[in-house]
Amino acid sequence: MDARAPRLVLEIDDRLFEFDPNQPPALQGGSEQDEELNSDVPRWLLGTCVDSDLSLDTLSDETLSVKTKGVSRIHAAIEFRNSEFFLVDESTNGTYIQTEDAQVRCVHRDQLRLWGTGWISLGAPLHTGLPIHFRQSAG
Repeated sequence: MDARAPRLVLEIDDRLFEFDPNQPPALQGGSEQDEELNSDVPRWLLGTCVDSDLSLDTLSDETLSVKTKGVSRIHAAIEFRNSEFFLVDESTNGTYIQTEDAQVRCVHRDQLRLWGTGWISLGAPLHTGLPIHFRQSAG
């Protein structure tokens, strides 16, 4: 992996989580088929825990928890491919993303490149969900 690769920072409730493609976490919660499909792609999973909290597992085992409805067990993944970050929705209710150009898109069982700064809301529109701020930082 390139030492100058960008990093993606997520912020919610004044907590920061940095995704460093040079130190990807192990695939967590996925099936053997998922591991085969994504074995060469740094991938971070977002979804609910058994207690219905949203959890974000990072290499350092930090967990981001938010009470919200409409979030699937494995709701989405953030992948790093071709020097870019993508949000891949794997959910029932979709993921809403507002990118730096102020466009809001609903991604449902599809993917969207994350660029610049913006907002992510899992399972509900940005104005009704609990948005997660994202930004890219230089590597």
